[in-house]
Amino acid sequence: MFYKPACPRWKKYIIDLSGSGEPLIRFDLVKDIYNYCQEIREKLDRDILVTFVTNGTLLKKEQIDFLMSTDILFGVSLDGPVEINDDLRIFRDGRGTYKNIIGNCIQIEGYDHLGFAVTLTGKHPNVKEIFLTLYDLKMADAISIRPVRYDNGNYSINKNNIREVKENYDTFMEFLLEQTLAGNAGYLYTILNGEDFLGKFLKIIFCQDMLSTRCDAGKSRFSVNYNGDIYVCPVLLDNPNLHGYL
Repeated sequence: MFYKPACPRWKKYIIDLSGSGEPLIRFDLVKDIYNYCQEIREKLDRDILVTFVTNGTLLKKEQIDFLMSTDILFGVSLDGPVEINDDLRIFRDGRGTYKNIIGNCIQIEGYDHLGFAVTLTGKHPNVKEIFLTLYDLKMADAISIRPVRYDNGNYSINKNNIREVKENYDTFMEFLLEQTLAGNAGYLYTILNGEDFLGKFLKIIFCQDMLSTRCDAGKSRFSVNYNGDIYVCPVLLDNPNLHGYL
């Protein structure tokens, strides 16, 4: 899995199992990958972190017990209050997933390893409402809100709703500023602690660390599918433009 001479100066590797399909369907493979990383990290003398995002519907007690005994970081996809989440994330029979996901997450004792992953859509652009709903659950150490990627359909962010999306981000930013100045830094910490879209830009500002490019695809990030095909990022999984083969 690792080839040290290809990246000799890297001090840390992150193995992200997200991108195509539900990781918990093959939890045996998740454990095998983690155990392998534990073995190889000593040989490489590098830190190796395993992470993934799950839809949370298959999260069971035995899986939670294993995850909490490791340093695996995992996120659960939850898109806000029940009416928003269940408009976006449903079972095959049409039932909403919110109740099932929350019921599974309640089994987790301590949430240092857990983050919520939110997909923001043009149909539901109220960033502040979504964030506060998840924050008030007091279940996650990080909340990462990222805009939907596709650009067509009722849920896309496009020229017809981009202004409303921007206005909602302005409202959210004003809330964060107001709360932080009042000494309530927990809200800000929660978006800085994960992969939140706004949080990444704030970290660039705070650290005064300008990026030469916004996307790290093919530079410090690669993705591998179940066939061993290598892609520059998980968004391009199964795209015919391969980076290579493992």
